Amino acid sequence: MSVTLTVVNRENVNLEEIDKSVKNRFKWAWLEEKDCRGHLFSSYIQKLEEPGVAWCILCKDKIKYGAAGRKCIKSHAVSKKHQSLKPTQPTAKSSSCLPAAFENMKQKPAVIDQEQNTYGLASDALQTQGSTYFQEPSIIEDMSLKEIDKSVKNKFNWEWLEEKDCMGHFLSSYIRKLEEPGVAWCIICKEKIKYGTAGRISILKHTISKKHRSTGPTQSTVKSSSSLPFQNVRQEPAVIDQEQNTNGLASDTLQTQCSTSCQESSNRETIHLKEIDKSVKNRFKWEWLKEKDGAGQFLSSYIRKLKEPGVAWCLICKEKLKYGSGGKKSITRHALSKKHQSSKTTRSTAKSSSSLPAASQNTICKRKKSTARVGKNLLKVTLYLQKINVQEQHVQLSSLQAAYQQRLIKLIRNRQL
Repeated sequence: MSVTLTVVNRENVNLEEIDKSVKNRFKWAWLEEKDCRGHLFSSYIQKLEEPGVAWCILCKDKIKYGAAGRKCIKSHAVSKKHQSLKPTQPTAKSSSCLPAAFENMKQKPAVIDQEQNTYGLASDALQTQGSTYFQEPSIIEDMSLKEIDKSVKNKFNWEWLEEKDCMGHFLSSYIRKLEEPGVAWCIICKEKIKYGTAGRISILKHTISKKHRSTGPTQSTVKSSSSLPFQNVRQEPAVIDQEQNTNGLASDTLQTQCSTSCQESSNRETIHLKEIDKSVKNRFKWEWLKEKDGAGQFLSSYIRKLKEPGVAWCLICKEKLKYGSGGKKSITRHALSKKHQSSKTTRSTAKSSSSLPAASQNTICKRKKSTARVGKNLLKVTLYLQKINVQEQHVQLSSLQAAYQQRLIKLIRNRQL
């Protein structure tokens, strides 16, 4: 037997009389909200005369909202059965008594404009791959991410997209939330990001990855390339500029005297190392460069801080130093390594000897000591020679005196004779 379903119109029916025996009564405001695809519930949800029951045109299934109210309709919209069915145009001659007011059901998936949605949670490129997107955060809050990420340990949070990456760009400019639980999407790399196990850290690690940094800006929903975090050109490692930061950590030439590494702390606030080294265990500190290596040189004379998180640069070896796990010890170990010591002898790190004050002072001190020693030795030698000469003179005088005495004795004897 075919059962006829009578649909309620908004104008002629009082919902309070129909839903007397229902805990959560039906409200027309529920149908003015949107689902995860961007379609209004009024496009496929109808209120039946049966108390506590609504009807879905797509699934051709009843929805009992008496116990949970609006949540039942939203959970039905997220269900696999409803998601597998696309919005189709209902037949004109249907056995049911549903009205023909919803003939314009066949629509394309709604794409949200970047200007209206600051989070940029829709892209034509991703819709071609069969993935659907969430809409504005206000709609998602109504829909609740808890229902979508039920099976996920770390559930998605909109506050993640308000953070900045290592280049100072918001994650919302290229990160999208997919309808798939525990999965986000990167517009630049065109790759899925699974955040179920690590949460926010997995997204931050993706922004640091080589693939993400080498890809650069691509055509996406972002209208200007300025909102994208990376540039096409990637030549030398990005070093913090010394004009913006007077800490002596970013110039290709060595302007590395002791004063460059010990400057005003107010200028250090221009570059936030906390933002750069968010995902790093041991964050960089300017005090590391105040120390000296085995040769007595300051580390600030050849160590630079790169914009890449957890990485520094050695001007002598032209090599990256990863200090994320070891911190300051990794830099000091590099300074004592054989490679650094051998390249240090062959390559001069400064244009003039004035850039290395400690080494020049050591050399001057050695020269002064050597000349002093030579002077002392000369004095000793001269004194010794003088003593020898005096002794020789004494010997000669004594011999002359003896000879003179002998002659006098002979003369006296001769005179006596």
